[in-house]
Amino acid sequence: MPDPERENKPSYNWPEVTAVLFSVVALVISGYSMLEDRWQHQDEQKVEILLAERATANLIFTQFEHHLKQWQMAVDLKDRSRQRILREEMEFYAEVQLRNPRLLWYWIDEGGGWVHGADPSTIEWMRRNVFNDPELPLAEEPDSDGILPGFKWGSVAAK
Repeated sequence: MPDPERENKPSYNWPEVTAVLFSVVALVISGYSMLEDRWQHQDEQKVEILLAERATANLIFTQFEHHLKQWQMAVDLKDRSRQRILREEMEFYAEVQLRNPRLLWYWIDEGGGWVHGADPSTIEWMRRNVFNDPELPLAEEPDSDGILPGFKWGSVAAK
């Protein structure tokens, strides 16, 4: 005679249960792996953006130093026509370009540190014409966030 208690109890097929458990674990691991890959790819995009931005800042500072040296040479040689042309470029750097908050950040010691690689005459020119010009005081602070607010370079570099 069949046992009524036994009929109500589910019968487990342990190989099938184990297979289902392993499948669920594999699914969870693959989902985590997919998310981790996406996070890593986002960090790589951010690093590419920061490198492109730093290269642009380097280009601007290099061109600025070149123009500054040309202007200083024109002054030393008393070449009035070159001074007039280059003065307009130097005024653009002093009044517009180098006052960009992100470029200011790349210049300062706590930021990109470009000040450490600059010629002493360039440092003095920046101090006099950008940072401490009494006729045109800086209206903005250096921008440490840039286009990626909250993103810290060290969080990627440490990985």
